[in-house]
Amino acid sequence: MKSLRKAVAIALTVLLFAGVYAGGASAVEDVVAAPDAVSIQLNGENIEFPSGVEPYFDTAAGRVFVPVRDLFTELGAEVEYDETARVITLTRGGVTVVFPQDSTTITITEGGATTTIESDVKPLTFDNRVLVPLRFVANALGSNVGWDQTAQTAIVIDPESYLASRPETFDTLGKLIEAEGEPQEGNQALTMSIDGTVTSDGMSIPLSFELEGISSQTASDLKLAGTVDLPAEMMPGLTASLAIDADVLANAETGFFAIHSELLNASLLGVIPDVAADTWITGDIYALLSEQGVDIDSILAQSEAAYAEDVGTLINDAITQQVLALGEPDDVAFFDATVKVAVDAIYGLLGDSGLTETEDGYVSQFIIEDTEIDAKAEVSLKITTDADGKAVSAVSAATVVIGGETALTLKASASEATFEITVQFDDLEGTAIDIAVKGEIAPTTEEPRAGVPEGAETIDIGVLLDATV
Repeated sequence: MKSLRKAVAIALTVLLFAGVYAGGASAVEDVVAAPDAVSIQLNGENIEFPSGVEPYFDTAAGRVFVPVRDLFTELGAEVEYDETARVITLTRGGVTVVFPQDSTTITITEGGATTTIESDVKPLTFDNRVLVPLRFVANALGSNVGWDQTAQTAIVIDPESYLASRPETFDTLGKLIEAEGEPQEGNQALTMSIDGTVTSDGMSIPLSFELEGISSQTASDLKLAGTVDLPAEMMPGLTASLAIDADVLANAETGFFAIHSELLNASLLGVIPDVAADTWITGDIYALLSEQGVDIDSILAQSEAAYAEDVGTLINDAITQQVLALGEPDDVAFFDATVKVAVDAIYGLLGDSGLTETEDGYVSQFIIEDTEIDAKAEVSLKITTDADGKAVSAVSAATVVIGGETALTLKASASEATFEITVQFDDLEGTAIDIAVKGEIAPTTEEPRAGVPEGAETIDIGVLLDATV
């Protein structure tokens, strides 16, 4: 089965469904009064502060301050304090964070590149200990920080230190990927069907689509065609079959994308009057995602390194990215209920602790139960190998039962030339999805189009977004 390593990276992306001793350097203007104590939770556990100086919430600044050495050594960072220059330096892995005590400017150096961020408060000194604003410094090291008002607790989720605290080996998966060999060169022809029904508020909407096209190692040229049958309840007295078609071009190297859809163009006439039926909407997807705060460079670097890194590093990097994408936690139960469960499931399915060898391959299973809400989730993976130990197919399945009722079933299978995904979802309150996806991939000598047809009219997606806003 080709591209097992890439499949692992994609699966992980989808799943993740996370003070310095100042000596005599204290200055009068820095010293704060007796603090209003708060708790700090790091990766699901409240932490102690051996220096004897507790973190506190400064009501005037609206910020939680923490003894820098006590907390950040827990994160695996080396902490240095230059008493003469009054500068705090944190180093972890390839990241260096510098925070002058008399400034609000934090400098971050990673991979040879230096950036700065502005804090709205300076570090403080209390009882000969330097305290720093938690959120800004922890964010600079790559941690998520949130606040639980009820528990009066600052929540720090740091995937790097958490994953380092619970090592897992992935030798079995690495062996399968090594047997797979180098990624397949050449272009691939894709054909795929999507059929199913979406039900909401008592209305069922049948869907049927066909997707076909050509993809290379970096570019794709796809065409989507299908119908959506609108029920009479949606438009009283009329049942309509809505035809949907679209051509999509994309380039993973440059970020370029282009979409042509007569239906989409017709819907835009009220926004941009000069949109013609044959107009293409173009843009740079990487630029758009960067504007939304997505770290594109990190994601691209991770993708490029996928075949160079060992699979364990790949998996943990993917987990880290997805945990950070979860945003700021606001409940002390968040880590255990979300991040820990997700890591347990991934390690239990893909790690050596979960995969068991069988006569024809490997299997793993992970079960999550929550008795408080009477819920149970079962996830399994089956990898079939040939006589040479090469993976020839993989099947994964998931079932979620709540209160004795099945809320979700999902099954995905893939081989060298085919794949199939079925999803049945019911929120038990009127919304349901029943979708089946089937596809085939085969080598082809055809090339994907490099750009829109010559002479075609185009509109930049930025112009369109500005017009709709």
